[in-house]
Amino acid sequence: MESDLERRVRGVLDSVHGELFLARVLLELTIAARADAYVETGNPPERSAARLREYNEKIHRIAGQLLSYRDQQKRGYPNDVFARILLDASPEIRGGVTTALEQSLRRTAG
Repeated sequence: MESDLERRVRGVLDSVHGELFLARVLLELTIAARADAYVETGNPPERSAARLREYNEKIHRIAGQLLSYRDQQKRGYPNDVFARILLDASPEIRGGVTTALEQSLRRTAG
């Protein structure tokens, strides 16, 4: 069943604002990763490394999707599938990902 957040993310991806939204998500995820995963914020080194790896993988997927919007061969995921990919996160980073998506939705829609 589609959550409200997934529905809103899919909606913006389907709109003319999809590229701007993904660019904002990239920025917001780097902020979330700093707060959530850096050793300097109190995380043990092993937890920090694991969380940074997860954030990096999420950022990598988003960058690839963003590039696919400009690719003439359209190699990216369909928007409904990518909305689910954006929301798919381990419990360790789910809060940061959700916050990044919510912030990006507010800034893109408003």
